[in-house]
Amino acid sequence: MQNTDAFARSLASSFSGAAEEFEQAIADLRSIATLVRCRPEQNCEANDSPVAGWVEAGIIRKYVIHANGQRRIIDLLMPGDFFGLFDEPALDISLQAIANGTCIARCSRVRLLALMASNGIVGQLVHQRLNQAIIRLETHLLVQGRTRAPEKVGAYLIVLAKRLGSTEADIDLPITRYDIADHLGIAVETVCRAITDLRHAGVIDFRSPRKISFLDAQRFERSWGRSSMRDAMMAIGSQAVRSTGMNDQSDRLSDPVSSGDSFAACPPGWIGSHGAGGGRTKEDQIVPHIIPPLSSLDHIRGDTGAVRTLIEYGDYQCPFCAAAEPVVLEILRRHPSGLAHVFRHFPLASIHPMAQPAAETAEFAAAHGAFWAMHKALMARSGSLSLSTMVGLAELLGLSGVGLRNALSTGAYAARVRHDLALGLHGGVRGTPTFVIKGEFYNGPVTVEALDAAIALETDRIIVTPTIHSPT
Repeated sequence: MQNTDAFARSLASSFSGAAEEFEQAIADLRSIATLVRCRPEQNCEANDSPVAGWVEAGIIRKYVIHANGQRRIIDLLMPGDFFGLFDEPALDISLQAIANGTCIARCSRVRLLALMASNGIVGQLVHQRLNQAIIRLETHLLVQGRTRAPEKVGAYLIVLAKRLGSTEADIDLPITRYDIADHLGIAVETVCRAITDLRHAGVIDFRSPRKISFLDAQRFERSWGRSSMRDAMMAIGSQAVRSTGMNDQSDRLSDPVSSGDSFAACPPGWIGSHGAGGGRTKEDQIVPHIIPPLSSLDHIRGDTGAVRTLIEYGDYQCPFCAAAEPVVLEILRRHPSGLAHVFRHFPLASIHPMAQPAAETAEFAAAHGAFWAMHKALMARSGSLSLSTMVGLAELLGLSGVGLRNALSTGAYAARVRHDLALGLHGGVRGTPTFVIKGEFYNGPVTVEALDAAIALETDRIIVTPTIHSPT
């Protein structure tokens, strides 16, 4: 494929079909969109809603502004990256051009989703880019999991360089050190000190304020590369486990991670910016988390009109989520009114290979009015999930086994699951199960008594190092 424009080139890199099919898909995409050129620092969001689109050229920063006026960059969008496919009203996201020559394509979200459904090649291309976006968010979590600022900033630079091209050549950084600080959630002074340390270590240099040179790319890879980040995240998790005395459960937290994985195991409920286990330095000033409020997409049981909510981010293959299920049921039994339990998907696919299809199975059941029945069945079989098991569960609930197989093979509900995962990652969720009570992370023991006490608190917020106990 000889496409020369940045958008087509980025999509072509992961497409293995015929060139004619690819070119027609690109033409079909562009036929429903309007191209908009944006100057640097110009906001690119549209006034009409809902709107979706993609980056044709240049770079876009995706960010939110906190209530205290602090900006937090969520992602950097480059050619081929899509936006606006999901409702994110709680985050109040803005898009802003960074580079000269930035151009985006804007279209109706409804038209784009309809085109994806009717055109298999377009659907495949968009889903591939969405999968890459999830992997990018997971990798960013690993970067943030580094305990020392030079390691954090070094890992960030290598990931950014690979997105831009290669570590073998000089890279023109499209962002400032303030952007790096906002994206990592640390102070700009910390970024500047970290860059100085990296230069003194002899692995990078700056030809100009924005041009970075990797003096020893192989050494840089060994020191700050992906496997090092994964090992660091595992080490942080082990530190949190040791600090809580979870000796009888630490083996289950240290699931083996293959060399291709991009998301390491975290202790249940562990939040990197809280507690002694996080390993944060004093200079790593972490900004607040943003947990989306309830929406029409959420699965709610208990008192659906209640003010008090217990939000759970869970994984159907996670043994700790399965252990927490009877705890949640008892909490709901104690509070027949005034409390709603919300379950959101957070499949850790790199360590739980059946978590994503299980979540899609639950969404398939939800489309037929049987989410909570399937939820209960999947949790009960958390340790033995397989395709045949899930098909059997669907048939036991009176659903079509063939319909479920088709839904899983086509990814009919994959985007719905990714929606929960992406918002959870944006909000600071690190592991499963993670509970949110009245908008705040709960990091205490997952027992009936402890959760019940936390729910009863109207104003107090108790943040402690997590300990997890199986319900008796």
